[in-house]
Amino acid sequence: MADPVENLRQKLVQKGESSIIDLGRIFREMAIKDKRRGVSFEDFQSGLTSYEINLEKEEAEAVYKVIDKDGSGSVDITEFIKALRPPISEARKGAVVNAFKRVDKGGDGEITIEDVKDHYNAKMHPMVRRKMWTEERAQLCYLKMFENPKDKDGKVTLEEFLNFYSNVSATMEKDDDFFEMLNNVWKTQKGE
Repeated sequence: MADPVENLRQKLVQKGESSIIDLGRIFREMAIKDKRRGVSFEDFQSGLTSYEINLEKEEAEAVYKVIDKDGSGSVDITEFIKALRPPISEARKGAVVNAFKRVDKGGDGEITIEDVKDHYNAKMHPMVRRKMWTEERAQLCYLKMFENPKDKDGKVTLEEFLNFYSNVSATMEKDDDFFEMLNNVWKTQKGE
């Protein structure tokens, strides 16, 4: 049998750029409904079927086994997306690393709230504009979306930053679009 994860990835790619994220969303909704962090094999099969991805039971089991790294019988949604997203290209990875270095003013390998303040204008955040949040709270919320859900310490490492942008990269087909988005967010150029 060919690599079952790669086979599923190709079927998802044929459905469109955001298909991995869309299927992840289906699984997340199932997990929330069942008050669990991940999905069982039965939910995994059901989600694939509802998204009109046809896999033989043996192939679905093989994919599930690869993604369920700890053998717990539950697949974490983040791990699902990480396992199925296509690898980020070297050019995109280089641009992400450059953006990280640019934001990490102290050069300590972590982006903190102080680093984000120089790059993220929280005044335009809807909650700040309605005077429901302070700018600092909006900046902290922005920073947390990069962090590992299991380690929210108010600091973003290069690994967490790369992981976040690898997920974003999986939803963007064209390099130019990815570089433009990165530049708009962090004011950095591909070649910097």
